[in-house]
Amino acid sequence: MLDERFHAIADHGFAIGIGSFVENDFDLQTTYASEWQKEYFNLGGLAKDPVVQFGLRSSGLQTWDNSSPKTDFLRAAHDHNLCHGVAFSNAISGSKLIAGVARSRGFSLLERTAIQTNLREHHLNQLCEKTKQLNPLQKTLVQLSAQGCRSKEIAHYFEVSEEAIKQRKSKIQKLIGVNNFTCVTALAARVGFAFHPIN
Repeated sequence: MLDERFHAIADHGFAIGIGSFVENDFDLQTTYASEWQKEYFNLGGLAKDPVVQFGLRSSGLQTWDNSSPKTDFLRAAHDHNLCHGVAFSNAISGSKLIAGVARSRGFSLLERTAIQTNLREHHLNQLCEKTKQLNPLQKTLVQLSAQGCRSKEIAHYFEVSEEAIKQRKSKIQKLIGVNNFTCVTALAARVGFAFHPIN
């Protein structure tokens, strides 16, 4: 959950995408005005937006200044008073967060730090929420794995083949949106239904 300070900093709106951008499988949350959202997509925003391009190439935080727009897309953003902003990108085991935060004036170092902290926590919390939604059998499989059981032992417990366990693990990873099972067990420990020796 993004805190009130984040919403106050992003006074002209924000957009946050979390998931796999390569596979076009991501969730989008935005507070931008509906007029800008329509124009954004009509202009082919995902392909032209410098925030998205930065997020796909890099991780970290970058500020942007659109006070002198050079393209039709940037002029349209400027017309909606999107003159200054922050692009932020974060990755957790294959799950990517790309965010754009906009307003009419620049950002202080304290505000940029608050944005970065809020977005990292938001990303982790979104993955934790998906982990909580696993069904009881999936949670048991994660618990057994977190306790150090090998696929062969887990297969014996469920009375299925090792291949079936590999497929189930893969499905769990896909449901949460991460690319390795170590991350799944760490998230499960974080939300409280599995023990992880590092947490």
